[in-house]
Amino acid sequence: MNEQDKAELERLLRRQEALQIQLSDLRSDMQRLSSRLNQAAQPVAEMRPEPIAPMAMAPEVIAEETPKTVVEAIVRENMSVPPPLPPVIPSVAVASALAGGAKTEEPPAFVSPPPPLSPVTPAPRETFEMKLGTYWLVRVGIVMLLTGLVFLGTYAYKNYIGKFGPAGKVTLLYTASAALLGFGGWLQRKREKESLRNYGQVLFAGGLAAVYFTTYAAHYVEVLRVIASPVIDALLLLAWAAVTVWIADRRKSEVLALFAVSLAYYTSAITSVGLFTLGSNLVLTAAAVFFLIRNRWTTLSFISVLATYGGFAFWRFHQGDWGWQARTTELWHANFFLAGYWLFFTAAVFFARGKSLTNVSRSLFASLNNGAFFALVLLSMMHMRHGKLWIFSLAFGGTLLGAALLARKFLAEEPVVKNTYIVQGLTLVTLGFIAYFTGLKLAIVLAAESVVLVFLGHQQKNVFVRAGGYITAALSAAWVFTMMTGSNVDVTIGSVIGAAFLLNAWWEHRNDEQRASAVVRPFSGYFVALAVGVCGIVTWHAVPENWLAVAWMIEGVAFTALFYAVRLPELPLFSQALAIAAQGYWFFEFALRQNKPHWLVPATLVSGTLALSHWWQRQRRLALVNDMRNVLQIVYGLALVGVLFFWFQPKFAPAAWLAFLSLLAVGLTLYGVVTRAWTLAACAQLFLLISSAELYHQFFSGKPGWPFALVPIATWLVLGVATTAWLSRHDTRETVRRPLLQISVFYRAVAFLMSLWWIYAYVP
Repeated sequence: MNEQDKAELERLLRRQEALQIQLSDLRSDMQRLSSRLNQAAQPVAEMRPEPIAPMAMAPEVIAEETPKTVVEAIVRENMSVPPPLPPVIPSVAVASALAGGAKTEEPPAFVSPPPPLSPVTPAPRETFEMKLGTYWLVRVGIVMLLTGLVFLGTYAYKNYIGKFGPAGKVTLLYTASAALLGFGGWLQRKREKESLRNYGQVLFAGGLAAVYFTTYAAHYVEVLRVIASPVIDALLLLAWAAVTVWIADRRKSEVLALFAVSLAYYTSAITSVGLFTLGSNLVLTAAAVFFLIRNRWTTLSFISVLATYGGFAFWRFHQGDWGWQARTTELWHANFFLAGYWLFFTAAVFFARGKSLTNVSRSLFASLNNGAFFALVLLSMMHMRHGKLWIFSLAFGGTLLGAALLARKFLAEEPVVKNTYIVQGLTLVTLGFIAYFTGLKLAIVLAAESVVLVFLGHQQKNVFVRAGGYITAALSAAWVFTMMTGSNVDVTIGSVIGAAFLLNAWWEHRNDEQRASAVVRPFSGYFVALAVGVCGIVTWHAVPENWLAVAWMIEGVAFTALFYAVRLPELPLFSQALAIAAQGYWFFEFALRQNKPHWLVPATLVSGTLALSHWWQRQRRLALVNDMRNVLQIVYGLALVGVLFFWFQPKFAPAAWLAFLSLLAVGLTLYGVVTRAWTLAACAQLFLLISSAELYHQFFSGKPGWPFALVPIATWLVLGVATTAWLSRHDTRETVRRPLLQISVFYRAVAFLMSLWWIYAYVP
């Protein structure tokens, strides 16, 4: 029984005594009331009301009966004027009152109710002064006592004990230790004062420590050495620690158990004989786990984890001096002890019950055990076995995943423990893959792991498993971005990785409850973005530069069409990045550098641009806002104008270029009107502006032929008149009709001004 239990028992005893006193007072009050009721039950003369002569037409009056019993009188009186507190009448007194009341007709004597019971006074809480005086000062006192004994021993040693031999000195130390043990045990058996029991407990613990350190000094202190063998001394120390553990378990004292186990760990650390330290630590680990399961002592268990693995680190890296090469000959055997430590502490994670080790604390205990084990194995073996990290990482990671399955079954009410094992196991498995595989082989392994984790995460409803799938997918994509080459094997691997990411995106979309309300979702969109990025990188390395724009445009159109098969709304949206990249590459590679590509390159770009522009104009499956659609159509319209301009410009002479630009403006405008692609028709007007600007430029550098100069003027006029004629034959909304009429007037005005200029320049 520990100090807190003793204090609680004392409080309950005091409360019991107070309740017994109150019960005795209540019994006395009830007896007095019973005697009063017995005295009041005496016979009295019967009292009858005087007869009243009947009156004519008067209603009959029924006299109220006089109560004939004491109980009836008490009840009627209580009904008329209830007392503040009803009196408590014992059953014996009521029976006697009923017996006497059957023969009496006198009115009862009224008695006042007993006073209310005094409330139970709760036991006062222990004040800080009491805690200081009964708990802390006694510990300070034992320290002062031990300090005084040290000074007394020093004085006695200089004057008397110095003449004794080692055996006599050790005998005196054991005698003093026995005195502390006996006196402390005697004080703990006394029940008069709690302070004496606390004082006795401290003295008893000091006696245990004195016996331990006397046994330690019997070998390690030269003037006290009576034990020559360090093994025998270590066994004696461990035996005394075991006795202390037994006493602690019997008395249910975690402090005493912590004291004993700490001394035992110290013994194992200072005894540098073979594998004694590791073996004793294994026994102490089992003892700590036993205490955790039996008595639920979590503090002792956490300290045991640190002491066990810390003792191993001291044994492994310190042999006279700190170094990596210490204890290398016994390292393989030492790893088995490490595995034993981990197994014992893992068993504690699963078998410990109670409120002291739950949820976060249990997860922290498991993490501390796993981290210390992995770190010590890694640090111990990294200088001995190169290139074997992947084996240990995969094996230990798989073991942790197995522990996660056990936690799911046996610790279902504490999901934090299961998630802890899952995260740590997946991390180590991924680390094992990274340590073994290289290049894109690692990338495809990580992609496969990502697929498995994403599918399992949704099946098990575990966000941590899904998060592992997202992280491994990002690592796989990073390896593709940095390690990709143009070889056929790498291209194949990259394509498979992109397909794996699309599979993840499809699975996320399939399990998304908001798939019908949102166009871009974070989870499926994440994998679609990775797939598009991987596809672009693979194409960059696999396709020759002259055909790179074609490949990207085809991929953009293909991903857009793939939307109808997989129903991923992010796919057509994100794949437009490939089409825009194709346009940009065309502009910088061919337009600015004035390279002459194969005609299939611009033709493919024109076809793909028109296809995407019309798709965004007409598609109804994606709930995009009109502004987004208009932006995409404007981008593709401008891109089409740019491709056509830089494709045909080198093929024409300056004068013929004027006429061809005007024809492009008319043709593209008619195409936009027929297909209802109004954005494309508006972008076609750029050709007319460029043609007019080129006309003025040629006027200043040299006059072109008058027929070529007349073509832009005629184009302005034709488009203006055609707009007016089209509006007159079609019913158009006023919001559209009015701006178009204004544009038509502007076109005809420009044509009139340019015709005046043409007349001035060409008519003599």
